[in-house]
Amino acid sequence: MLGKTLSDQIPEADTLGGRSDLDLSNPEIWNVMKSMDSYDYIIHTAAYTNMDMNENNPVRAHHLHCGVVKYLQLLSDKVIYVSAQGRDLGGVYFKSKLDGEKSTLSREGDLVIRTNIVGKGGLSQWALRELKLGRSINGYTNSIFNPVHVNQLSEFIKQNLELTGVVNVCSEDVISKYDFINKLADLYGYNKGLVFSKKLYETQDLTINEEDNITFKYSLPYEDVLYS
Repeated sequence: MLGKTLSDQIPEADTLGGRSDLDLSNPEIWNVMKSMDSYDYIIHTAAYTNMDMNENNPVRAHHLHCGVVKYLQLLSDKVIYVSAQGRDLGGVYFKSKLDGEKSTLSREGDLVIRTNIVGKGGLSQWALRELKLGRSINGYTNSIFNPVHVNQLSEFIKQNLELTGVVNVCSEDVISKYDFINKLADLYGYNKGLVFSKKLYETQDLTINEEDNITFKYSLPYEDVLYS
């Protein structure tokens, strides 16, 4: 989702999309990459976003989210690593993402971007598809996030290639998944009566923690998230 949008924003860049072009999940990836050209910048957007997949395959998750970073650094003057804002540091996804951040920041001048994106995929795509079909869905009232549209993030990256360190890219407000889905339903004219409020057993707090904000927080207009 992000890679496609970045390729539209920066058409002059090489886009290596998915396993057909460059399978970063392959443990022997360096045997392929060492013959590649070097780059000024490499933006690492690849990730396993299915949480169960991460939990069931921790070695593969760590390889993709962290292990390949050293190879990307060998092939570029600068790596831009797209990370996550999650606070569930007990999960494999967030642990491996944090390790990926540390690997990226081991080289001075590289950049880590922490964010939580939405777009034509993920939560938005699922919710709109189900509502269009007239199916009821659950929206979690205590799962809080501050979504950034992929168009916003892509534009931010294009305009801020020279940033270094850690940057949190977020929207101006936080919102529950329940309220977010209701806003989508309003926007597209779907029946909000199909959206039922539900609580997670544990609060999943995906908001910015100021202690993590090494450089600065870049806030984006919230309504643009929906209308982008």
